[in-house]
Amino acid sequence: MIFKGEERYITRVVCGYNPYVNKKQGTNTLYQQHRRFYVDKENDLSCQYMRFWDDLVKQLKKWRGEG
Repeated sequence: MIFKGEERYITRVVCGYNPYVNKKQGTNTLYQQHRRFYVDKENDLSCQYMRFWDDLVKQLKKWRGEG
């Protein structure tokens, strides 16, 4: 959500959900579901908890670069 105020100030409100790390294989936690998705679709073995933060920082930098 973007709010535009006086003097061209812009505030962006971002909401996200980052499931806590659960490394128990075969469990049906949201973390494991995300992990299986990215392993199957992108062959990505990275930690989904850290991927969330990496993706968020990347997006914040993009928004900052766009002003």
